[in-house]
Amino acid sequence: MNMLRKLSMMAVFALVFLLGSAKLPAQNNGTAPLHNSDIVTLLKGGLSDDAIIAVIRKSKSEFDLSPVALVALHQQGVSSRIVEAMATGPDTNANATSANSTPASPLGGVPMPTEYGYYLLSENRLIPIHASPVRNVIGIAMKTGGPGWAVDGVRGQPDFKTKDPSLTLVFYQQNMDVQDVRYGAAAFVTSMTAGQFDGAGPTNPQFFPTIYGVNYNDTVPVNLWRPTQQIQLAVEPIVEKPGMFKVYVQQPLSPGTYLLFFKTMIHMNGTIFATTGESTFFAILFEVESNGDEAGGAVGDDSIPWTDPATGLQWVHTDNNADLDFDQAVDYCKNLKLGGYSNWRLPEIDELEGLSDPSANVPFNRPDLVALHIPGMPGPAHIKNYISISGLEMSNTGKPPADLQTFDFGTGKAKLLKSNKRHAQIRALCVRNPK
Repeated sequence: MNMLRKLSMMAVFALVFLLGSAKLPAQNNGTAPLHNSDIVTLLKGGLSDDAIIAVIRKSKSEFDLSPVALVALHQQGVSSRIVEAMATGPDTNANATSANSTPASPLGGVPMPTEYGYYLLSENRLIPIHASPVRNVIGIAMKTGGPGWAVDGVRGQPDFKTKDPSLTLVFYQQNMDVQDVRYGAAAFVTSMTAGQFDGAGPTNPQFFPTIYGVNYNDTVPVNLWRPTQQIQLAVEPIVEKPGMFKVYVQQPLSPGTYLLFFKTMIHMNGTIFATTGESTFFAILFEVESNGDEAGGAVGDDSIPWTDPATGLQWVHTDNNADLDFDQAVDYCKNLKLGGYSNWRLPEIDELEGLSDPSANVPFNRPDLVALHIPGMPGPAHIKNYISISGLEMSNTGKPPADLQTFDFGTGKAKLLKSNKRHAQIRALCVRNPK
């Protein structure tokens, strides 16, 4: 297992939530009237027509009902029933009743926030969450100018700590696609070599000073928390408050730090990208403390399989990291017991292809090859979720003992084997169907 993955398995992880812009939305007292954008937000949040209409009837509104605005609403999927409710306006009797009574809070008795923001729901109270900037570290840039090759992440200490492993948050914002929120364990990267930033490479090390002005093995300080996983959170819209959502993890978190982020607004650890300057996003850093009675199998532990949201398949976090043949690969997965499951199997070639991610650059787990200092050897691997691999991955596709299909995550292509002998660099990466 490479050093970056070892860092992610140590007792510290980071919880970071990207807020999506360089400035936080303006504060609001929570009594602002509904606008057309609020209706679109509720619709994207998964609320039914009846639920949205109920909100309209209980709320003040300043809708734009011009022909152009109505056509725009229709193009975004707003139904005619909802538009009719917008035109009719609020139920004055319902408003009069609510003015003389205190409605029950949908947050388990905790009063709902009245200002836009992000909150931790803990011990029957809401704790405001404050943001930290996401930083880019440009490792190398051509001496002739242009974009540099960089990594991104978050610096500093957690904004606050919690001992509640069943993390629950409340988001209250307008025009936010909360379905894109992800979280996962993070690795703290202290430094990288200049050669590891070679996103356009492999470049011959002897040409590095001429092209980039630094040596191939020069150390570049990084000091960033970077995500290693993307796990979707559960989301519950709060009907009583347009733009408010309860967001929570579906499995308990093990002690440490985690990253919580919009899926397109931060790069996975091991990924290099081109940029000309700083990030325009913000982040929130949390730490989950130990309460002394954690059970095994919490998120952040490699004993929990990763579920690919695109396919629903569950994958291990690392291959077997040893040479084998087809029969040994089949037996390895068949006999594997991980995460409380025993129905692991060798994947088909198309399933391995579905795990490929051209935008990801994950170091191969091959310290023996790294020690040779050969440019471009090994990797990187282009694979989702920072899964650790150490060679070509065997599939269950083919006709043993010959014509065996393997997958190379370095090239993103399948490779054919003509015999079932034990092959150097052939590995087993196990998968299971959760249902």
